[in-house]
Amino acid sequence: MLLQYNIGQHVFLVKIDIAPIDELFIHEEIVEPNLKALMNSLIKSGFQRDPIIVDEKSGVILDGMHRYSALKNLGLDYITVAWVDYFDETIILKRWFRVYRPPKIDPDRLEQIATKVLKGRGDVERRIIGVNEGEDLRYPDKTSIKIWLNNKEITELIIDLGNIPLIERFNVLKELEKEISKEINVRPSYLTEQQALKYIREKGGSLVIGIPGISKKDVVDIATKGKVFPPKTTRHVIPARPLFVNVPLKLLQKKGIGEDIEDKRLVLERLLENKMLIQVKGKVEIDRLYEENVLFVFV
Repeated sequence: MLLQYNIGQHVFLVKIDIAPIDELFIHEEIVEPNLKALMNSLIKSGFQRDPIIVDEKSGVILDGMHRYSALKNLGLDYITVAWVDYFDETIILKRWFRVYRPPKIDPDRLEQIATKVLKGRGDVERRIIGVNEGEDLRYPDKTSIKIWLNNKEITELIIDLGNIPLIERFNVLKELEKEISKEINVRPSYLTEQQALKYIREKGGSLVIGIPGISKKDVVDIATKGKVFPPKTTRHVIPARPLFVNVPLKLLQKKGIGEDIEDKRLVLERLLENKMLIQVKGKVEIDRLYEENVLFVFV
Protein backbone atom coordinates (compact mmCIF):
# COMPACT_ATOMS: atom_id res chain seq x y z
CA MET A 1 0.00 0.00 0.00
CA LEU A 2 1.36 3.39 -1.02
CA LEU A 3 0.72 6.35 1.28
CA GLN A 4 1.54 9.95 0.46
CA TYR A 5 1.88 13.08 2.54
CA ASN A 6 1.97 16.48 0.85
CA ILE A 7 4.41 18.99 2.28
CA GLY A 8 3.73 22.11 0.27
CA GLN A 9 4.51 21.08 -3.30
CA HIS A 10 6.65 18.16 -2.15
CA VAL A 11 5.13 14.67 -1.95
CA PHE A 12 6.59 12.31 0.64
CA LEU A 13 5.90 8.64 -0.13
CA VAL A 14 5.69 5.68 2.26
CA LYS A 15 5.10 2.17 0.93
CA ILE A 16 3.88 -0.50 3.34
CA ASP A 17 5.17 -3.89 2.23
CA ILE A 18 6.51 -7.27 3.33
CA ALA A 19 10.26 -7.84 2.94
CA PRO A 20 12.58 -10.84 3.44
CA ILE A 21 14.07 -10.33 6.88
CA ASP A 22 17.57 -11.45 5.85
CA GLU A 23 17.88 -8.69 3.24
CA LEU A 24 17.81 -5.81 5.75
CA PHE A 25 20.58 -4.15 7.79
CA ILE A 26 20.60 -2.69 11.29
CA HIS A 27 22.85 0.29 12.07
CA GLU A 28 22.80 0.32 15.90
CA GLU A 29 23.57 -2.26 18.57
CA ILE A 30 20.69 -4.16 20.12
CA VAL A 31 20.02 -3.81 23.86
CA GLU A 32 19.39 -7.35 25.14
CA PRO A 33 16.85 -6.56 27.92
CA ASN A 34 14.80 -4.52 25.43
CA LEU A 35 15.02 -7.32 22.89
CA LYS A 36 13.81 -9.99 25.31
CA ALA A 37 10.89 -7.84 26.48
CA LEU A 38 9.84 -7.21 22.88
CA MET A 39 10.09 -10.89 21.96
CA ASN A 40 7.80 -11.78 24.86
CA SER A 41 5.35 -9.08 23.78
CA LEU A 42 5.29 -10.37 20.18
CA ILE A 43 4.73 -13.96 21.31
CA LYS A 44 1.87 -12.85 23.53
CA SER A 45 0.14 -10.67 20.92
CA GLY A 46 0.85 -12.72 17.79
CA PHE A 47 1.07 -9.54 15.70
CA GLN A 48 3.64 -7.08 14.41
CA ARG A 49 1.92 -3.87 15.45
CA ASP A 50 3.94 -1.22 13.57
CA PRO A 51 6.03 -1.53 10.40
CA ILE A 52 9.72 -0.78 10.68
CA ILE A 53 11.05 2.19 8.67
CA VAL A 54 13.55 1.12 5.98
CA ASP A 55 15.49 2.87 3.21
CA GLU A 56 14.16 1.23 0.06
CA LYS A 57 17.39 1.57 -1.91
CA SER A 58 19.88 0.17 0.64
CA GLY A 59 17.72 -1.95 2.95
CA VAL A 60 19.07 -0.10 6.00
CA ILE A 61 16.63 0.03 8.90
CA LEU A 62 16.15 3.59 10.14
CA ASP A 63 13.72 2.81 12.95
CA GLY A 64 12.66 -0.53 14.41
CA MET A 65 15.93 -2.42 14.88
CA HIS A 66 14.70 -4.17 18.02
CA ARG A 67 11.46 -5.23 16.29
CA TYR A 68 13.56 -6.60 13.42
CA SER A 69 15.89 -8.50 15.76
CA ALA A 70 13.00 -9.84 17.84
CA LEU A 71 11.16 -11.19 14.79
CA LYS A 72 14.37 -12.65 13.40
CA ASN A 73 15.16 -14.36 16.70
CA LEU A 74 11.65 -15.81 16.72
CA GLY A 75 12.49 -17.50 13.42
CA LEU A 76 10.28 -15.42 11.14
CA ASP A 77 11.25 -15.12 7.47
CA TYR A 78 9.59 -11.81 6.60
CA ILE A 79 8.85 -8.49 8.26
CA THR A 80 6.38 -5.67 7.63
CA VAL A 81 8.22 -2.57 6.46
CA ALA A 82 7.50 1.02 5.52
CA TRP A 83 9.81 1.78 2.59
CA VAL A 84 11.04 5.37 2.31
CA ASP A 85 13.68 7.27 0.36
CA TYR A 86 16.25 7.95 3.09
CA PHE A 87 17.85 10.75 1.09
CA ASP A 88 14.57 12.62 0.73
CA GLU A 89 15.39 16.03 2.17
CA THR A 90 12.37 15.92 4.48
CA ILE A 91 13.77 12.97 6.46
CA ILE A 92 15.91 14.58 9.13
CA LEU A 93 18.78 12.77 10.85
CA LYS A 94 19.30 13.94 14.42
CA ARG A 95 20.99 12.51 17.50
CA TRP A 96 20.38 11.65 21.14
CA PHE A 97 22.39 13.46 23.83
CA ARG A 98 23.17 11.73 27.13
CA VAL A 99 21.94 13.51 30.28
CA TYR A 100 22.98 12.65 33.85
CA ARG A 101 21.16 14.10 36.84
CA PRO A 102 22.48 14.66 39.41
CA PRO A 103 26.03 14.12 38.19
CA LYS A 104 27.95 14.18 41.53
CA ILE A 105 31.27 14.70 39.82
CA ASP A 106 33.72 17.60 39.62
CA PRO A 107 35.35 18.95 36.43
CA ASP A 108 38.82 17.64 37.31
CA ARG A 109 37.58 14.06 37.69
CA LEU A 110 35.54 14.36 34.52
CA GLU A 111 38.61 15.46 32.58
CA GLN A 112 40.62 12.57 34.05
CA ILE A 113 38.01 10.07 32.85
CA ALA A 114 37.92 11.57 29.36
CA THR A 115 41.73 11.50 29.12
CA LYS A 116 41.83 7.89 30.31
CA VAL A 117 39.24 6.78 27.74
CA LEU A 118 41.07 8.53 24.90
CA LYS A 119 44.33 6.63 25.60
CA GLY A 120 46.36 9.26 23.78
CA ARG A 121 44.25 9.09 20.61
CA GLY A 122 42.94 12.63 20.95
CA ASP A 123 43.02 15.83 22.96
CA VAL A 124 40.75 17.27 25.65
CA GLU A 125 40.18 21.02 25.78
CA ARG A 126 38.50 22.53 28.84
CA ARG A 127 36.85 25.90 29.18
CA ILE A 128 34.40 27.69 31.45
CA ILE A 129 31.19 29.19 30.11
CA GLY A 130 29.23 31.60 32.29
CA VAL A 131 25.66 30.48 32.94
CA ASN A 132 24.41 33.65 31.25
CA GLU A 133 26.47 32.74 28.20
CA GLY A 134 25.04 29.23 28.04
CA GLU A 135 22.94 30.09 24.99
CA ASP A 136 26.20 29.98 23.03
CA LEU A 137 26.53 26.21 23.43
CA ARG A 138 27.19 24.49 20.09
CA TYR A 139 26.61 20.89 19.04
CA PRO A 140 29.75 18.79 18.45
CA ASP A 141 30.89 18.36 14.86
CA LYS A 142 31.67 14.96 13.28
CA THR A 143 35.12 14.74 14.86
CA SER A 144 34.37 15.64 18.47
CA ILE A 145 32.43 14.84 21.63
CA LYS A 146 31.40 17.63 23.98
CA ILE A 147 30.65 17.29 27.68
CA TRP A 148 28.89 20.05 29.60
CA LEU A 149 28.80 20.11 33.39
CA ASN A 150 26.60 22.72 35.07
CA ASN A 151 27.61 23.30 38.66
CA LYS A 152 26.91 27.04 39.18
CA GLU A 153 29.02 27.64 36.09
CA ILE A 154 29.17 25.57 32.91
CA THR A 155 32.34 23.59 32.27
CA GLU A 156 32.74 22.44 28.67
CA LEU A 157 35.10 19.64 27.68
CA ILE A 158 35.79 19.35 23.96
CA ILE A 159 37.18 15.92 23.05
CA ASP A 160 38.94 15.99 19.69
CA LEU A 161 38.57 12.69 17.80
CA GLY A 162 39.79 13.92 14.43
CA ASN A 163 42.49 11.26 14.09
CA ILE A 164 40.15 8.35 14.91
CA PRO A 165 38.10 6.51 12.24
CA LEU A 166 34.34 7.12 12.29
CA ILE A 167 33.14 3.93 13.99
CA GLU A 168 35.92 4.19 16.59
CA ARG A 169 34.70 7.66 17.56
CA PHE A 170 31.45 6.10 18.65
CA ASN A 171 33.29 3.33 20.51
CA VAL A 172 35.04 6.11 22.45
CA LEU A 173 31.61 7.60 23.15
CA LYS A 174 30.33 4.22 24.38
CA GLU A 175 33.32 3.77 26.69
CA LEU A 176 33.04 7.34 27.97
CA GLU A 177 29.34 6.85 28.75
CA LYS A 178 30.15 3.59 30.56
CA GLU A 179 32.94 5.11 32.67
CA ILE A 180 30.92 8.17 33.70
CA SER A 181 27.94 5.98 34.60
CA LYS A 182 30.18 3.78 36.74
CA GLU A 183 31.82 6.78 38.42
CA ILE A 184 28.60 8.47 39.51
CA ASN A 185 26.40 5.34 39.72
CA VAL A 186 23.73 6.89 37.50
CA ARG A 187 22.57 5.76 34.06
CA PRO A 188 21.94 8.55 31.56
CA SER A 189 18.64 9.62 30.08
CA TYR A 190 18.55 10.09 26.30
CA LEU A 191 17.10 13.44 25.27
CA THR A 192 16.89 15.41 22.04
CA GLU A 193 19.63 17.92 21.42
CA GLN A 194 17.33 20.83 22.22
CA GLN A 195 15.98 19.24 25.41
CA ALA A 196 19.47 18.39 26.67
CA LEU A 197 20.96 21.84 26.09
CA LYS A 198 17.91 23.53 27.56
CA TYR A 199 18.42 21.41 30.65
CA ILE A 200 22.12 22.26 30.96
CA ARG A 201 21.36 25.98 30.61
CA GLU A 202 18.53 26.06 33.11
CA LYS A 203 19.28 23.37 35.70
CA GLY A 204 22.18 23.33 38.12
CA GLY A 205 23.84 20.01 38.86
CA SER A 206 23.47 18.36 35.46
CA LEU A 207 25.87 16.74 32.98
CA VAL A 208 25.32 16.31 29.25
CA ILE A 209 27.34 14.38 26.67
CA GLY A 210 26.92 15.74 23.14
CA ILE A 211 27.70 12.98 20.66
CA PRO A 212 29.54 13.35 17.32
CA GLY A 213 27.69 14.39 14.21
CA ILE A 214 26.84 11.80 11.59
CA SER A 215 25.53 11.84 8.02
CA LYS A 216 22.98 9.69 6.20
CA LYS A 217 25.79 8.37 4.01
CA ASP A 218 27.68 7.33 7.16
CA VAL A 219 24.65 5.38 8.40
CA VAL A 220 24.24 3.51 5.11
CA ASP A 221 27.96 2.84 4.67
CA ILE A 222 28.43 1.46 8.20
CA ALA A 223 25.26 -0.66 8.18
CA THR A 224 25.84 -2.26 4.77
CA LYS A 225 29.36 -3.22 5.88
CA GLY A 226 27.84 -5.18 8.77
CA LYS A 227 28.99 -2.76 11.46
CA VAL A 228 26.87 -0.95 14.05
CA PHE A 229 26.92 2.23 16.09
CA PRO A 230 26.16 2.21 19.84
CA PRO A 231 22.48 2.30 20.87
CA LYS A 232 20.80 5.70 20.73
CA THR A 233 23.21 7.15 18.17
CA THR A 234 20.70 8.29 15.56
CA ARG A 235 17.25 9.83 15.76
CA HIS A 236 15.32 9.87 12.49
CA VAL A 237 12.43 12.27 12.10
CA ILE A 238 10.17 11.02 9.30
CA PRO A 239 7.53 13.42 7.89
CA ALA A 240 4.82 10.73 8.05
CA ARG A 241 4.75 7.38 9.84
CA PRO A 242 2.26 4.46 9.59
CA LEU A 243 1.12 2.86 12.86
CA PHE A 244 -1.05 -0.05 14.03
CA VAL A 245 -1.00 -2.19 10.89
CA ASN A 246 -1.24 -5.24 13.21
CA VAL A 247 0.05 -7.88 10.81
CA PRO A 248 -0.34 -11.51 12.02
CA LEU A 249 2.99 -13.21 12.62
CA LYS A 250 1.68 -16.22 10.68
CA LEU A 251 1.79 -14.07 7.55
CA LEU A 252 5.50 -13.49 8.13
CA GLN A 253 6.44 -17.19 8.00
CA LYS A 254 7.30 -19.04 4.82
CA LYS A 255 4.96 -21.84 5.86
CA GLY A 256 2.34 -19.43 7.14
CA ILE A 257 -0.43 -17.61 5.31
CA GLY A 258 0.26 -17.37 1.55
CA GLU A 259 2.45 -19.53 -0.69
CA ASP A 260 5.18 -17.01 -1.48
CA ILE A 261 6.05 -13.39 -0.83
CA GLU A 262 3.80 -12.08 -3.61
CA ASP A 263 0.84 -13.95 -2.13
CA LYS A 264 1.69 -12.52 1.27
CA ARG A 265 1.81 -9.02 -0.18
CA LEU A 266 -1.68 -9.48 -1.58
CA VAL A 267 -2.92 -10.62 1.83
CA LEU A 268 -1.31 -7.55 3.43
CA GLU A 269 -2.93 -5.28 0.85
CA ARG A 270 -6.38 -6.74 1.54
CA LEU A 271 -5.79 -6.59 5.27
CA LEU A 272 -5.00 -2.87 5.11
CA GLU A 273 -7.80 -2.09 2.68
CA ASN A 274 -10.29 -3.47 5.21
CA LYS A 275 -9.07 -1.05 7.87
CA MET A 276 -9.96 2.61 8.30
CA LEU A 277 -7.02 4.94 7.69
CA ILE A 278 -6.91 8.10 9.80
CA GLN A 279 -4.36 10.89 9.58
CA VAL A 280 -3.44 12.13 13.04
CA LYS A 281 -1.36 15.21 13.68
CA GLY A 282 2.07 14.17 14.91
CA LYS A 283 4.53 15.60 17.43
CA VAL A 284 2.66 13.74 20.15
CA GLU A 285 3.61 11.25 22.85
CA ILE A 286 1.74 7.94 22.87
CA ASP A 287 3.96 5.02 23.89
CA ARG A 288 6.90 7.21 22.86
CA LEU A 289 7.52 10.65 21.39
CA TYR A 290 6.54 10.85 17.71
CA GLU A 291 8.20 13.86 16.10
CA GLU A 292 6.57 13.25 12.71
CA ASN A 293 4.23 15.82 11.21
CA VAL A 294 1.51 13.21 10.70
CA LEU A 295 0.74 9.65 11.74
CA PHE A 296 -1.13 7.28 9.44
CA VAL A 297 -3.16 5.25 11.92
CA PHE A 298 -4.98 2.07 10.85
CA VAL A 299 -8.04 1.18 12.89
